[in-house]
Amino acid sequence: MNQKLFDFDNRAGTEASLDAYATILPTLPQRRRVVFEAIATMGTATAKEVAAYLGVPLNTISGRFSELSDTTERALIEAVVIDGKVLRRDGAVVYRVKK
Repeated sequence: MNQKLFDFDNRAGTEASLDAYATILPTLPQRRRVVFEAIATMGTATAKEVAAYLGVPLNTISGRFSELSDTTERALIEAVVIDGKVLRRDGAVVYRVKK
């Protein structure tokens, strides 16, 4: 696993997302935490990009995207929307840490 995932100063994102990260991270189950941290580090990413970044098969993390982006107030990541349309790369939804 990529060691820089746990380097607090190596993340991209807004100050609000960094605050959310610091508050939420300790409470997340490990697999969810690793995916959340990868997205926070990368700024925006598809599930396939996160899998490549972590060096794991896509099917081992795709469920974490569903858990992290549920439709309740607990959602920690969200799809990137530009001009009312969900941003996609290579056909896949692009996510970011929820603001």
